This record gives sequence, C-alpha cells and structure tokens, in this order.
Amino acid sequence: QVVDHIRSIKGFAIPVVMYYKAFSKVAGYRQPPSTTIYTNSKFHSGASACARGSNLAHEWLHSVGYGHDFKATLRRPYSVPYSFNAMVDKCCGCIGALDCKIKGE
Repeated sequence: QVVDHIRSIKGFAIPVVMYYKAFSKVAGYRQPPSTTIYTNSKFHSGASACARGSNLAHEWLHSVGYGHDFKATLRRPYSVPYSFNAMVDKCCGCIGALDCKIKGE
C-alpha cells in the first residue's frame, strides 16, 4: 500500500530551506501544515549524496502524510520515514543516519 501510494504521487514539489545550527541534533524538520522542509546544513556538509537523499526523502515522506513518534519509542524505527532510512542505510552501506558511503566509493 505504501509503495503504491508513493508511486501515485505526481508533481508534488516541496520547498527546501537550508539553515545552520551548530548545537542541534536535528537534521531536518517541517512545521505542519506547511510542506516546506527545513534542513540543517551542519548534517549535509560533507555528507554523501546517499545520506543527503535519505534525509530529504525522510522529510518528504512526512510532507505526503507519513509520520512517526516524536520520541524514540520502540515502534518509531518501523514507521515509513525511518523504514526508508533503514533501506537506504542497507543499500548504501551506511554506518549511521547521516554517515553513508556509497558501496565501492
């Protein structure tokens, strides 16, 4: 169902705003109902394309209606946005959320 829903979304452009906050643990966020994605350049500077894409796709999935618990609960890793991150981690040989290296890189 999720894959079919994502494939059905056409022409859904979302603005991305980069900001810098040195002492933050937040890589990206949204302020609903706005679909604008705010992403901390601290986490993107020097990150691989794989890692940046994973983070932006995670936030995009929020924009199209998929959420997760705010706090680190037992079920949060199984949400659609975090499941997508886990898939990218596996495909790209990631060590952590924004510490990815494309296989063979």
